Formats: sequence, C-alpha cells, structure tokens
Amino acid sequence: MDESSILNWETARTTPGFRHIPRIHEFLGYCPVQPNKGMTPLSQIIKAWRESLGMSQEEFARAAGVDESSLADWEAGRSRPMRKSMEKLEGFFGTSQKAE
Repeated sequence: MDESSILNWETARTTPGFRHIPRIHEFLGYCPVQPNKGMTPLSQIIKAWRESLGMSQEEFARAAGVDESSLADWEAGRSRPMRKSMEKLEGFFGTSQKAE
C-alpha cells in the first residue's frame, strides 16, 4: 500500500482490495462498513462482512461451511441463501465478530 493507492481510494478512482480492508480498519480504529439488515440488501451485507474480514470468497465459503459458487451468487444478488445456509452464515458472523 502506498500514498498513490490511498489517494485513488479517497478520490474513488479505485477501491482497496479485500486484503487491505483489515489493515484499513485497524488504522481507522473501527469498521466503516456496518451493514444494517433493515436498509441494506442481503447481498451487500454478506459481501461487506466477508471483505471486512479480509477473506476471498473461497476462504470465506470454506470457513463458513457454505458452497463457494452459492456465495458468489448471493453476493451478486442472483439468489438468496436457503434457511440452512443462512443459519451457517449467521453462526459464522457471530463467531467472527466475537474474535475481533
């Protein structure tokens, strides 16, 4: 990460890669992405939490115990998790939040 990268993020020319997100949160001292289930589409909530953990879709799917291609569809808004998958995601979100 260098000054030109940060300038590009601040001016919305580019967005930081997911691997930089945890370091940005650490620098800021908080997570600027706090999805609100009442106002934000589920697809954005899932993606925001995955990125806030600095995980790729593959890593996140493996850790949460869900199918990677399903995760990609959920994040793209092409489908929604079924009840069992949603329970896995909620369980994973709860566990990862406690670890922070």
